[in-house]
Amino acid sequence: MTYRFLLIIFIFSLLSSAACAGISVSPLELTIAMDDQFIVGNTGKTITVFNTDNQEFNVTWYIENPTPASYLRANKTFMPNLSWVDVEPQWIVLPPNGKGTFTLFSTIPDRTELYDQHWEVWVTFKSGQQGMFAFEHAVRVYIDTPSSATDGALAGATDAIIVPLALIALIAGVLITITFFSTRRHHTRQNHTTEKTYQERLGNQSAVETHVDEALSLFERQKK
Repeated sequence: MTYRFLLIIFIFSLLSSAACAGISVSPLELTIAMDDQFIVGNTGKTITVFNTDNQEFNVTWYIENPTPASYLRANKTFMPNLSWVDVEPQWIVLPPNGKGTFTLFSTIPDRTELYDQHWEVWVTFKSGQQGMFAFEHAVRVYIDTPSSATDGALAGATDAIIVPLALIALIAGVLITITFFSTRRHHTRQNHTTEKTYQERLGNQSAVETHVDEALSLFERQKK
């Protein structure tokens, strides 16, 4: 009776310790969507781990496929190479009731057979505490690769076409503007020249008329 009582107390103390210590994570699920091209490097996705204990301890992680396989989400498949996903830092020391942030990185190669894939991997965080109980929490990470190789290529090709066309349009606009003002200046000068010539002709005509009038006046005086 005494032995059984002591055993119950021992088990209760262990369960109480386990309930008081542990970690929690946020978010529990996240998606890395690669719309146009494969993401290499920082995915921009982060996971926050909270220390729910009143003492400091380390938190680290490991990556795995969903276990058991029946836990795999619908329309998702296993990732063929788990090394294509990485998390930094490798571990964090969490202060009592504190938190730390981990960042996800991707090194998925750009290969034809890897397009239009929908994978699920688990990033599982665990405390570094030693003992009978290990505190672990898994985050479901969904990875959607580009739908086809032509998407990224088409986007790149479009940029390669638009930029030269924009430059050509700019140059053409400058040339048209220069030609317009040059032609306008030429017509202005021509009009000035024509006007000057016309005025000179009027002046010459007036001089001739004056000479004729003087000759007629002299002739009339001589007749008298």
